[in-house]
Amino acid sequence: MHWKTIALAMLLAQSSFFSEVMEVRVTNVDVVVTGRDHKPVSGLKLEDFELYEDGVKKEITNFLEVREDATPSLDTTTATTSVAPAETKAPEDIRRRQIVIFVDNAAVQRAHRNAVLPFVDKFVKQNVRKGDEVALITWEHSLKAVLEPTTDFTAMDAALKTLEQQTSATAGANYRQFQDQILFTIRAYQSSGRMPPWAEAVAQARHYAMEATQTTRQRVEALKIVAASMRGAPGRKILVFVTENLASNPAEAAFAYIDSIKDQFDGYDGPSMNQAHDFEIEGLVRDVADIANSAGVTLYPIDVGGKYAGSDFSDASQARVVTSVATVVTQTASLTVNGLASETGGAALYGATNWQLAFDTISNDLNTYYSLGYRSSGEKQDRLRHIEVRLKNNKRYTVRTRTAVIEPSAASEMNDAVAAHLFRDVGGNDLAIRASAGDAKPADNEAVVIP
Repeated sequence: MHWKTIALAMLLAQSSFFSEVMEVRVTNVDVVVTGRDHKPVSGLKLEDFELYEDGVKKEITNFLEVREDATPSLDTTTATTSVAPAETKAPEDIRRRQIVIFVDNAAVQRAHRNAVLPFVDKFVKQNVRKGDEVALITWEHSLKAVLEPTTDFTAMDAALKTLEQQTSATAGANYRQFQDQILFTIRAYQSSGRMPPWAEAVAQARHYAMEATQTTRQRVEALKIVAASMRGAPGRKILVFVTENLASNPAEAAFAYIDSIKDQFDGYDGPSMNQAHDFEIEGLVRDVADIANSAGVTLYPIDVGGKYAGSDFSDASQARVVTSVATVVTQTASLTVNGLASETGGAALYGATNWQLAFDTISNDLNTYYSLGYRSSGEKQDRLRHIEVRLKNNKRYTVRTRTAVIEPSAASEMNDAVAAHLFRDVGGNDLAIRASAGDAKPADNEAVVIP
């Protein structure tokens, strides 16, 4: 029996008074505001914000600014963050934090992955506090918890060292094998004085595209599972996704490559990039974002490919071809990771190796933000509600927040709570509430009342 049903039965059993039960629900949305220098902005007031749910303006009934004293500067200069006057000092965040580091070992090159791990270690040591939980998960054809959700932060050191020694079967290696196969085909035909048929190159590209698409779908499903596993956990939840070359269309690279060397083939009948559309993973960003938003998780994708992200080469010397079409491939990967971040209120690092910038951004988001609350209406039906937060008459600042929230039904709330207890120490009885059952008493219609 659901707890609300029990409470109602208790009220009805007491015939000495009449009562009315009114449920007031408040939905809270965390909002990060940054200036043109990408540093956090503090000191804003409730009247500076507007909030819309499904396009309908809502009254902001609850407002809180949270600001920690130690906020990273985002660079190595003497830049400082905006600070409100002392008399309006904002409170520190007292909510628990659930921090999950998810490493996509099926895609990242080992050297790239290991370059970012020291920054992960530093980030955890600087940001986790008593009561926070941290976990380290990897994916390489199966999910593996290198470190289960724990409050023992010293265990992260050992977990990162274990991960550092692991190999990684990168998707980039498969792409280079495809390129080698194309070049082998060209040389084989040339040795007999002929040019290979264009149709054969397209067939090889389609074969690679099918395998790459399946691999990408598996990576995305793993990401969705990790995000969903955080549902029901208390406090603020962030998911740092360390990946490489994640694109909604992983087939573009292969078709772009053969188009760039089309003169090596006979019977060319037009750009093969048109066929890449057959392998587009429709709704990739939306599907992941819906899972993350329903679980209250903010995504921070970090593409460890650096300035060669999207090229599938570990360094410039390995590049076999540089064409304008390759820019399209890079843009697709960039749009994918940036889309995941923007839809969930996070930030992405792509096309750079400034790992300190990436983790400073996450630290700032954890330590300096605004919490806006509004009263929800209608029944709780497990339905995503689209959210938009605006600043009034202020175009100097950028607002980041998730684009949707979900109000779980009573059944979903209970299921999420049970599942959360399976994965982590949820705790949370801060008010020391106790419940005990009295003797069962028969009631009308064969019902039983338990006080």
